[in-house]
Amino acid sequence: MPKRIMAKRLDEFIGTNEEYVSYLERELRAARQTLHEEDSRITKRKRSCDPYWMTCAKQLVRQTPMSQGWTSSLEEHGIDKLLKSGDAITCLLDTKFESRLSARISTAEVGVIDETDDETTASLRMYARTTSMRLSSASTALALANFQKFLVISACAVLVEGDTPAAKVYEIVRICVGNKSTDQYCKRTLASAKYLNQLIDFLDIHDWGQRAAELLLLWNRAPSYYFSLSCSPVKSLEYLKSQLCLKDFTATPVGRSGWTPIFVPSLVYQILGKRKSIEHVSHVLGYRKAHLLATRGNPWHARRGHAEIPSASGQLPYGGE
Repeated sequence: MPKRIMAKRLDEFIGTNEEYVSYLERELRAARQTLHEEDSRITKRKRSCDPYWMTCAKQLVRQTPMSQGWTSSLEEHGIDKLLKSGDAITCLLDTKFESRLSARISTAEVGVIDETDDETTASLRMYARTTSMRLSSASTALALANFQKFLVISACAVLVEGDTPAAKVYEIVRICVGNKSTDQYCKRTLASAKYLNQLIDFLDIHDWGQRAAELLLLWNRAPSYYFSLSCSPVKSLEYLKSQLCLKDFTATPVGRSGWTPIFVPSLVYQILGKRKSIEHVSHVLGYRKAHLLATRGNPWHARRGHAEIPSASGQLPYGGE
């Protein structure tokens, strides 16, 4: 009869087989009890966790540099040169990219041409296609692409408040967020864009100035990231105000003279083909400083070679088109 080989016992237990089995059962019960207690503690931590909107807001606050590190942070992300030269505005408003790449993109990806589009909708649809084709893994390019999406969706929010059918507006939104997105998802996307515009205006009023819009370039988030914040707008705005409107954040950084301002309503006005006044765009998007529009620089001057100041009616003086 072959000799039986016994496996080494756990903890080098000494005793009969029956005693060893009993020992293993006790150890197993103890392990299960410990695991159950760990699970209970994890569950309790989850239940006491912040609401999701606050989790997202805290992440944005952690990502926001204080004023003393603002310029270096923009330099690190390659954004400072674009803002100093005006190239950021050029990139954000440029649609020439469309003709070079349209042959590579199927109509299913960018939306079928709609001959019933009016000039405003057609202009916005073309800009949205350009935006959808600019996705890149490069940090600066991706930041610009995400900001362009924000501009497109902001323009859509303006159109949907007017006489443009919602179905047409949702087609343009889908170019930016996916052609299989539901109507409800498109509505949430529009709500998040309006929320972001209100946040920019809110921070602008509370001493951030033009840097408020630059925050979106630094945060570099897709539109869907802001869904939870837009579902709790009052609470999230108050929280972000309490965290970001402190002197450490709002003090004017060194070396900002000559930077091209990013005023979102002016950009949306350009994207819509100047067929909606800046005053109207600002009102729909929730900007409360509409009475100061006549004193805000129009970023379009970066492309035209001279400064243009929009009037309160949205018309551009000095021969502006």
